[in-house]
Amino acid sequence: MHQVNASGNGNANASTTIYRLKDPQMNWIDLLQWPAMAVTVAASWDVTSTRKKKRNYGFWLFLLSNALWIAWGIYSSAPALVVLQLCLAAMNIRGAIKTNADAA
Repeated sequence: MHQVNASGNGNANASTTIYRLKDPQMNWIDLLQWPAMAVTVAASWDVTSTRKKKRNYGFWLFLLSNALWIAWGIYSSAPALVVLQLCLAAMNIRGAIKTNADAA
């Protein structure tokens, strides 16, 4: 949010001040962080399962969440988040492989 006066010139000392969103039309990719968060929580739940099939599914969900976070991180200019998600994706791939090897 940023502060603007009623005339819209940004003078915070004006007698009438309103607050509005920085961008009144939110870009759809701004909303991507919410499904990314939900998928991450669901994946966390599944990988703690005692059932191997459900744990494997959880690792695939984690990979989906990694992809969603990477897309949002690139859009948001958050390089540390992108690198973190790439590292976590590598660990999730390892987890999926190990879970499948245990299932065989």
